Amino acid sequence: MVAVIYNIVRLEDAVTSMPKVVKFTQTSEGSHLARHVPSLVIGPGTQEFLEVYHRSNGAISPRGIFSIKEASVIGDGMIIRGNSMLMSASLMMIPEAFPGPWNSPIFHDRHGDVVGAHIPERRVRLSGTTVNMISLGWQVFGHMLVDVFPRFERMNRSGVAVDRYLFGALEAEWHGKVIEAAGIPIDKCEFIDVNSTIVDCDHMLLPTFDRLASELHPDIMNVHRRLRETYAPAVEPTRDIFVARSGWGGARELVNRREIEAIVAEAGFEIVFPEQVSFPEQVALFASARTVLGEAGSGMHGTLFSHPRTRVGVLQSKGNVNFIQPQIAAIGGQEIYIVLGDDEPGSGGQGWFSIDPNDARHIASLLRN
Repeated sequence: MVAVIYNIVRLEDAVTSMPKVVKFTQTSEGSHLARHVPSLVIGPGTQEFLEVYHRSNGAISPRGIFSIKEASVIGDGMIIRGNSMLMSASLMMIPEAFPGPWNSPIFHDRHGDVVGAHIPERRVRLSGTTVNMISLGWQVFGHMLVDVFPRFERMNRSGVAVDRYLFGALEAEWHGKVIEAAGIPIDKCEFIDVNSTIVDCDHMLLPTFDRLASELHPDIMNVHRRLRETYAPAVEPTRDIFVARSGWGGARELVNRREIEAIVAEAGFEIVFPEQVSFPEQVALFASARTVLGEAGSGMHGTLFSHPRTRVGVLQSKGNVNFIQPQIAAIGGQEIYIVLGDDEPGSGGQGWFSIDPNDARHIASLLRN
C-alpha cells in the first residue's frame, strides 16, 4: 500500500474549475417531495417519530450524468484524479460525512478538506467509456433497487454509448443474476475488487442517484415500472402478503418475529420469503399484492413493483428514522401505515426491536378489511 493525501473537491465545483475535464449533463429537474401523510402511525414514540418525520427536507437537486476524463476508482467507488478526491451528495458521496460510513481500509484521518489514504499498488486500466456503478453497500439487495437500478436506467435512457459498467467484486452468485435480470448487459460488466486494485478509466460516467438518504426523486420509478411491465404485465393485485425477514439475520431484527408472524398469518396474510425466489418472480410477487405488510428493510423495498393504491404496512423500531418506505409509497401512489416498536436493550447498536402483539393484530385487521 502507498500512503497519499487527497484534497476533497465537490464535483459541482469541479465542473466550474475544470470545465475541460469534468462536465455535468442534466437529465431531470430537481424535486421536492412533500412528506407522505401516513394513514396510520401507532406504537411507542409515535409523537416523537412524527415530529422528526415532518421536519425532514425532501429536496433533491437536478439529476443527470457527470463525465470525467482520466479518473480512477478506489474503495467503495470513490473517485480520484491527480491529488483530488471528487465527491457529490448527488452520488451519495457526502463530503461533510466522509469518511464516516465508509468502511474501506483505504481511508483514514481527515483534516478539513484533506484526507489521508493508503492506496493499493495494483492498477488496471479500462479504455473507452466506463460507467462507475460502485457505491457504498451496492451489493445489498435494497440498495440495488433504490440505487443501482435507477442509475442504470438514467444512463440507459440518455442514449450515450457505453463500453462497460464497473462494479465491485461479486460476493454472491445472485448479484450477477439480479443485475442481468434488471437489464444491465452482463457482457459489459466488469467486477473488480476496488479495495485491492485501483481502476484507471479513460472516460468515466457517473449517473446521479435518485436518492439522498431517505429522500427519493420521482425518476426512481422509471426502472421499476419497466421491470413490472417486463415480468408482470398482466398480474392483478389480489394477494395479502407479509414479507418475512426470517432468513436475514443481523441488523434491525424483530425479536418477537415468530409471535408476530403467527398473528398476521391467523389474520389471513400469506407469509412470503422474497429472497427464496428469482428476481423476476419477486417482481411478480409484489405486483400481485393488494396489501403488503412486513419488517422495514430490503425486502419491503419490493413495493417499488407494487401498483398504485396498494396498502403498505411497515414494522420498524422507533429508533429507526429511515423514511424510505413512506417515500416509496408517496411516489408509487400507495397508502402507508407505520407500526413502531420498542428498541431492544442490549442489541449492541444493531437496532433490534419488538412489536406489541396488539398493534400487530390491529394493523393486520385494518389492512385486510
